[in-house]
Amino acid sequence: MIREIIVVEGRDDTAAIRRAVDAETIETGGSAIGEDVIRRIALAQERRGVIIFTDPDHAGERIRKIISARVPGCKHAFLTQEEATRKEDIGVENASNEAIVRALGSVRTEVEPGTEEDGAGVTMDDLMAAGLLVHPQAAARRLEMGKLLGIGYCNGKQFYKRCRTFRIGREEFAAAYERMNASLDKGRSPMNDVRPSDVSSPRRTKEIIERHGFTLKKSLGQNFLTDANILHNIASAANLAPSKGALEIGPGIGALTQQLAKAAGTVVAIEIDRRLLPILEETLAPYPNASVVNGDVLKLDLQELWRERFAGCTSVSVVANLPYYVTTPIIMKLLEEKLPLEYIVVMIQREVAERMSAKPGGKEYGSLSIAVQYYCEAEIVAIVPPTVFIPQPNVDSAVIRLKRREAPPVQTDDEKLFFETVQACFAQRRKTIANNLLAGIFGKAAKPAMESVLAQCGIDPSRRGETLSLEEYARLSNAIAAYRRSTHA
Repeated sequence: MIREIIVVEGRDDTAAIRRAVDAETIETGGSAIGEDVIRRIALAQERRGVIIFTDPDHAGERIRKIISARVPGCKHAFLTQEEATRKEDIGVENASNEAIVRALGSVRTEVEPGTEEDGAGVTMDDLMAAGLLVHPQAAARRLEMGKLLGIGYCNGKQFYKRCRTFRIGREEFAAAYERMNASLDKGRSPMNDVRPSDVSSPRRTKEIIERHGFTLKKSLGQNFLTDANILHNIASAANLAPSKGALEIGPGIGALTQQLAKAAGTVVAIEIDRRLLPILEETLAPYPNASVVNGDVLKLDLQELWRERFAGCTSVSVVANLPYYVTTPIIMKLLEEKLPLEYIVVMIQREVAERMSAKPGGKEYGSLSIAVQYYCEAEIVAIVPPTVFIPQPNVDSAVIRLKRREAPPVQTDDEKLFFETVQACFAQRRKTIANNLLAGIFGKAAKPAMESVLAQCGIDPSRRGETLSLEEYARLSNAIAAYRRSTHA
């Protein structure tokens, strides 16, 4: 086992290091290194020594300089760009085991596993006795203890691991525990440093992100809302109550989740990014009625989630600031699975919100408008500027409220055929519905039948798809269904 702790940039680098050698790592999370990460690196240097092992590129060298300036005496391991490159991507994660072992070379210090130097006195029972695991304020107590010990905030399993990594002995742990209890005896709660009511401010959002060394991923559409009034208004639009439930998709650092937890009896937040879980554990600690599910909403069994998490709720609404790149698939999944929803209140791109609520005849009106309005009554309740997000998106946003209909507003003989007909008529917006229906539904050989169906419905074949109402599409799809039945009789 390597005595020193190896500082790398991310989880993929950690995985590569551990494939090659027996070592522990600290991840910087990129070049925007938070103060919490710097403190842990400084403690690691004091207790065990540090080897900085970053990518052989400009960003990696910048990280080296930042850490070296703040934590003197660190050792350094280097890969060549050739060793770290795969398909033009440069990173430690691309290096072979042999290259990693060579790079660590003489800078590492090997110790035998199980020696006193490798041991640490704190046990899981110690964490349990200190109220850091199964306790109503476990997250808050870990936050305070992490500060006192210099190892930062993390979940229970990671806290135990860090105690071992940083050689926290039982005496040192007990002393920190006494200091924490002394602060509680004086009336100072560990939660004083969390300030959950202030999570939504720009300053608080930046502080949380920096303290946890979190870097936002553009690929996940992470734009955190930082306006408390807008967050409150989003939650209010869902008409929540203690007897009701709320499902949030993409909670981020938990700013909207807190507002939902104040209003609803049960709140479940689905978060795809595992890196946000410790942050959510901290910000949601004061709200026992809020829980987090780590997963992709598009892959989860939502019917099962409803049964497991919302049993006893009189109604459930989806309330969320949705990632813009995946807005439509998420909303259509919610609608098509016929979940027992009261409202869907979501922040989305303004252009998409206008398409969902559009009426026939305009350029915004399309297949999405019809699909949404078939299941719901759609209403835009607010327009939101880019300036209230971190980072700022390049477009305006809108809050749209979808009230689930008890039954569709039109009668369809075949719901699947109804949506196929809509899709066909919008396949090429510049073409007439006659041309689109021939290409997508009837086939060119059945032109007389198509003309007969349109005539039966009283629809001019020269019209375009965006001019037909929901009622006209229902009438058209029902006529097509009748035609198909007659031809197969």
